[in-house]
Amino acid sequence: MIKLQIVDGSLQISNGGSVILVAPKNSCAIDVLALYDAMPFIVIYNKYLGNSTVIFNQPLANCEDSTGTPFSANTFIDFAEANLGFDTTGGGGGSSPFKYNANATGIEPCLGSNNASGYLSTIGGGSGNTSSGIHSTIAGGDCLTADGDHSTVGGGISNTASNCYSTIGGGKLNTTLANNSTVGGGYGNGAFGCSSTIGGGFYNRIYCSINYNSQYPFVADTIGGGKFNTICQNNYIAYNATGGNTISGGYGNIAIPKYGFTTIGGGKLNFVGSYGSTVSGGANNESSGFYSTVGGGKVNVSNGNKSTVGGGYRNVVSSAYSTIGGGFCNIASSLYSIVGGGLRNIANCVTSTVGGGRENRASNYATTVGGGLRNIASGTSSTIAGGSYNISCGTNTAILGGVSNNTNNFGCSMIVGNGITADRACTTFVNNLSIKNIPTSSAGLPSGSIYRVGNLVSIVI
Repeated sequence: MIKLQIVDGSLQISNGGSVILVAPKNSCAIDVLALYDAMPFIVIYNKYLGNSTVIFNQPLANCEDSTGTPFSANTFIDFAEANLGFDTTGGGGGSSPFKYNANATGIEPCLGSNNASGYLSTIGGGSGNTSSGIHSTIAGGDCLTADGDHSTVGGGISNTASNCYSTIGGGKLNTTLANNSTVGGGYGNGAFGCSSTIGGGFYNRIYCSINYNSQYPFVADTIGGGKFNTICQNNYIAYNATGGNTISGGYGNIAIPKYGFTTIGGGKLNFVGSYGSTVSGGANNESSGFYSTVGGGKVNVSNGNKSTVGGGYRNVVSSAYSTIGGGFCNIASSLYSIVGGGLRNIANCVTSTVGGGRENRASNYATTVGGGLRNIASGTSSTIAGGSYNISCGTNTAILGGVSNNTNNFGCSMIVGNGITADRACTTFVNNLSIKNIPTSSAGLPSGSIYRVGNLVSIVI
């Protein structure tokens, strides 16, 4: 064991009867904080040269007093107070930079206006700091408050850690007001939800109004950084108090989910509002259906459950499982409807599809417009491959392409050409028909097939 004692006005340290250090006691200062580490140490340094001039550093468990009694943290502090000038009043003149608080329950710097009033609380330095929670800690800085039990403020200015196990790394005007909440740094950030985290940035906020009678409350929201981002979770549904909402960064993004697990990757002024919804980036996008997604772009809306907008500008998906790939001002407003892209296209019936083009509409069950301009597929299971100003309005009708064709409500009619209006059902209409490689014999042909003999065309009966 290593023995520490006062001999002839000096601190004498010996090991096995051999003196290993003699130092004037009025030059010795102790690091009180080291006595409360996970493995307590006695650390003594020269107070005139600063705390980087350590003259003795040994585990507390290896040290004893002049009577051979092993030191504890409290008995060593008593020894320092009595023999090294350890100052409990803060009046100066002591050799240690730290002192007990008025109730001898916390440790704070001797100088300055700090107050470690919590039981076993600690203030490492700075001024105007208050550490009033049990086992709370302030490392340094100015005008800091750690009033939650086991709360920590690393530094900065005017930060407040106000609930159990909450942490602020640094920065200015940051606040934690919920259990296990964390602000890494930045300016004006507030983590007010349980287990919430704000990495940094400027005026980011996490709020939570949770029903703590829920059987499984879980709120672990995260804002990585950025500016003016907000997560606000409101949940009063028993057994479903969840969280896990994330805003990675960006500016003015808002997540207000009913249940949780929403994500905003970044961008500007984006909004997510339902369970599992995502906006990857872009600006002014909204994703508010369950598991809905907006990949990016600007002013896009995906508010059907499990709906998707890949990107583009002013696209709207408003029904479940519907999708818009991109483009401008497209609408997919019915179950399983799809618009691939293009301009002002509309798919507004179940399983309707517009591949692209401009101002096309698929407006009945299982209708399809591949592309083109101002085509309308309005008959059940009708199809327009392309072209412009075509209307496929009968059941199971189709227009290959061309301009201004109309199936005229005749079912199973087909049009290949321009300016054709159907006048009967189950018929294919063309402007002109050119048949190449006509068979020259009826042998092996089914009924209804055509063949020619010389210049005569015949039909197999």
